[in-house]
Parts: sequence; structure tokens; C-alpha cells
Amino acid sequence: IENLPGGLRQFGTGSLVGIPIVVLVAMMSAAGAMWLAGRTRFGRQVYAIGSNPEAATLRGVKTGSVRIALFALTGLAAATAALVSATQLQVIESGFGNGFELVAVASVIVGGTSIRGGRGSVTGTILGATLLGIISTALIFLRLGESAVYWERAIQGGLILLAILVDHWQRRGRSAGAA
Repeated sequence: IENLPGGLRQFGTGSLVGIPIVVLVAMMSAAGAMWLAGRTRFGRQVYAIGSNPEAATLRGVKTGSVRIALFALTGLAAATAALVSATQLQVIESGFGNGFELVAVASVIVGGTSIRGGRGSVTGTILGATLLGIISTALIFLRLGESAVYWERAIQGGLILLAILVDHWQRRGRSAGAA
């Protein structure tokens, strides 16, 4: 897609009260996610389903409806992210965003969300994404050239593995302490 209208490009390049719109959208999205996860019945239902779907169903949670709502919210979040990031460019290519899946998963896992569900936080995910962003920027400053992409993927994979191992050790320690 070429020749984006100026008004649409404002989402990616404009600012409001001196703050980039991208930053405002990120802050509002994070605040909304924190409120939804921590202060609503829906958020508690999501944690319940992540922890134990069968138990959540027995408690009266309509797991199918909650999952559909989560897919819809995920679609809204992806569309918002595409709107603010793709409009930063002059041309949008069909493959834009490919490869961000690993970054998204890594941000969540490194941020402390259990791979088995039931535990995690929006704040942890934000911190995980920030850490991965810092690593990406640091690799650029190290002037690794084209190999920086490979190092970035390797570090992301290593952090995911480390986070999963820490989660496993914590779960094993809690179950051993309960026995």
C-alpha cells in the first residue's frame, strides 16, 4: 500500500500535547488491560480459565464465551498495533509484522506469565517487552550488522527457555512444599 493519506499517517507519526500518539496509544492500551485483568469479573474469569478450565466451568464460568471475547480483544489489539506501527512507514508491505509473534510470546513469558496459565500480569508483560526492546537496541549499538537479527532471535529464545525453566522450578518447589 502506497501513498497513505496524511490523516492516517498521523496515527504513526503525529503527536498530541507533545507526546507521540504511538506512546499515548500504548499507555492507554496498557492501562485498559491492567484495569480489565485486575478489576473486572471478566479478568478474574480469564485467570480462572488459564489456571484450570474445568474448575472454572464448574464454578459457572462460560469458558466458550470468555475465550471468544479474548479472541475479539486480541484482534482489536492487533489491529490497533498495526494502525499505529504500519502508518509510520511510507509504504506498507504485505509481510509487515511477520516475525513479531516470537517477540510477543517472549514478552509475555519473560514478563512472568506462566506457560501453563493462571498466573501473569500486564505489568510483567510490559517489563518483558521493554527488556526485549533494550536488548534489540543494544545489539544495534554493538554494530553486529546483519547478524544482529540472528543474535536477537537467539537471545529471545534463550530468555523464553530460561523463563519456562524458572516457572517449572517454582511450580515444583510449591508442589513439594505443599506435600
